[in-house]
Amino acid sequence: ATFGVLHYLDGDPKWKERAIREIDVLTDSRSFPDWSPAEPELCADFTTAVALGYDWFRDGLNAEQQKRAKEFLVQKGMEALGAHLEGKPVPETARTKAPGTTDAKATKGAPKAPAKDKEKLPPTKEEMVAASALIMAAICLADEDSGAARAAVDAAGKIFSEGVQLFAPGGIWPEGMDAGDEVMDSMAMVIQT
Repeated sequence: ATFGVLHYLDGDPKWKERAIREIDVLTDSRSFPDWSPAEPELCADFTTAVALGYDWFRDGLNAEQQKRAKEFLVQKGMEALGAHLEGKPVPETARTKAPGTTDAKATKGAPKAPAKDKEKLPPTKEEMVAASALIMAAICLADEDSGAARAAVDAAGKIFSEGVQLFAPGGIWPEGMDAGDEVMDSMAMVIQT
């Protein structure tokens, strides 16, 4: 987001070039084989950064960079976060493991027991951050990959709308002020997108 603001305020091409280099690194499997799918907030940060960068600087990316950014957004970000929000296992396409090793974090992304509607807990800060990232990525890819965008919105929509309501009536997030600040930051990015 910083490079986007600098580029649009300043107009200096160095900001666009730097943003493209950042997108290249974040979508290079040698630098980031995955986006930490077992840690949804970190995965959401990667997803948000690449979604915004791709949306704002797509015209500066060559065809291979665009393809790789889209692939990483969908597989490493959107599918991983969607699975987390739906309580499903993280797809294998979202994780990369070194040859000859096992994925020690695989159990963390294992499906949760389905909660009964009356036992359903309200969304957490982690879920709200993930839902916000999914919505931003869906907006970014809506014209190019409507299937992935729809799946992301389907996974995030209910969580996001329920989470917004948790601020009522007093305007305080149930997990505390610091967690509420993070949720508000994520929600504001969605609204600005």
